Amino acid sequence: IRCTGGPLTGTPATPYKARIDGTDTAGNTGSGLGSFTVNSAAIAPAITSIVPSGYNTSGAADVAVYYNNNGGSAINTGSVALTWDSMPLTGCTAASAAYLSCPQTGLPEGNHTIGASVSNTDGVTTPGTGTVWVDTLAPSASMMYPRNNNASADQYVSAVLRDNTLAGYTSATQSGIDHSLGTVVVKLDGKDITTSANCVTSPNTTAGRFNLQCNTMTMTEGAHFTEITLDDNAGNHGYSSRAFYIDTHAPGVSNLSPSGGVGVNNPVTITADFDALGGVIINSASVGVYLDGSSTRLP
Repeated sequence: IRCTGGPLTGTPATPYKARIDGTDTAGNTGSGLGSFTVNSAAIAPAITSIVPSGYNTSGAADVAVYYNNNGGSAINTGSVALTWDSMPLTGCTAASAAYLSCPQTGLPEGNHTIGASVSNTDGVTTPGTGTVWVDTLAPSASMMYPRNNNASADQYVSAVLRDNTLAGYTSATQSGIDHSLGTVVVKLDGKDITTSANCVTSPNTTAGRFNLQCNTMTMTEGAHFTEITLDDNAGNHGYSSRAFYIDTHAPGVSNLSPSGGVGVNNPVTITADFDALGGVIINSASVGVYLDGSSTRLP
């Protein structure tokens, strides 16, 4: 036989001792003793963690809330809910009485708020919020210099460092460049010149971008390439490269004909051979024939 006393309402918040007496039909009396404390208010459940947090670089996450009853009544698992930017998440599973999990993919770029709500069987609800920044895009270096073919051996390496690498994404949706040297590494022909060329970064006029500038160096004739590696604040790693050529030698002209003051008959055809002299390919559009110091190019 179960004996129940109460429920009591308006009971002052203090410790109590309780005794229950019972007598059987033979006249024997038995007693039971117990103690309890009436709380001043119902105990709210506790939210211990909301994940993910910080930066997310994959665009997928197990969005979850972890909780406990905090010494109060049991968790009402059916009440536990998660939102993403105030929109309810679906596909959630209360894997245990300790957490609710909502696996998500295709999370949009940018900063987002995760909302959580947990209630116990007393009807006491605890809200919670967390934030996560989704940034799946690698940073890059654009407007790299030197480029193409160059007639001077004295060149400097420069570039614009940027994190918003795709159309439609701005600095507001990206985590931003980690522009500290050491994270930004500049190489010339495979050799790290970040320190030796005194490379520095400075803010660009476009928000979220940085200028990279290295000292002028005297480079050897021939083909070269520069490489820039960099990270964004979310930890995405970027790599950009640029090939260029140094050619300080003017092309050679030989076998000009006619020459030597010989007499020729009309019509006159002038021919010559060109040699790049180990440099880049001759720009055929630049070849011109001029007579007697004239600046007028013959057809």
